[in-house]
Amino acid sequence: MSRITCLTVVFFMTLCIQQCVAESVSYPEQEVKAAFIFNFMRFTDWPREKISDSNQPVRIFVIGDYTNCKTLKEMDKKQYNDKDVNVHVFKSYENIEDPNILKTSHVLFICSSQKKHTKDILKIVKNSNVLTISEVDNFLESGGIINFVKEDQKIRFEVNRTIADDEKLEIRSKLLKLATRVIIKNPED
Repeated sequence: MSRITCLTVVFFMTLCIQQCVAESVSYPEQEVKAAFIFNFMRFTDWPREKISDSNQPVRIFVIGDYTNCKTLKEMDKKQYNDKDVNVHVFKSYENIEDPNILKTSHVLFICSSQKKHTKDILKIVKNSNVLTISEVDNFLESGGIINFVKEDQKIRFEVNRTIADDEKLEIRSKLLKLATRVIIKNPED
């Protein structure tokens, strides 16, 4: 079986498991979202210049309180395309000494507790090839790429492909097909 086929099977199995787990009262929502984030990475391609340095880890930055998330901690030091994954949690946007550091991330997750800072954060990382993910209402309309939504007590996601294209991120069709909503700019605009 090819590597892509194996990854696809693993992804779909993970999604099925996560949907079942998301309904369980004993499994925290933040754990499910953390697992989704890692899978979003697997189905996103960054421009060569963003991931060109072989010694540079793939950086996942989280803004908000996810420090007790076991799944997020387990992602730290995992491998993605033969690179270490580095997870760093900033408790809040106000605690970041130099917000420009956010441009160095590959994946940036903005927690709902940081809603009032969402537009400022997105402005900082614009044109930095960062996969932005959140759980904030109207995140896609604000310029974010992937947003978690709840439907029938299950965690789902929606994608702004137009912003992803602007950021030179290729989100694979297999992931787009699983989204509850995909925003695509009209070619005539």
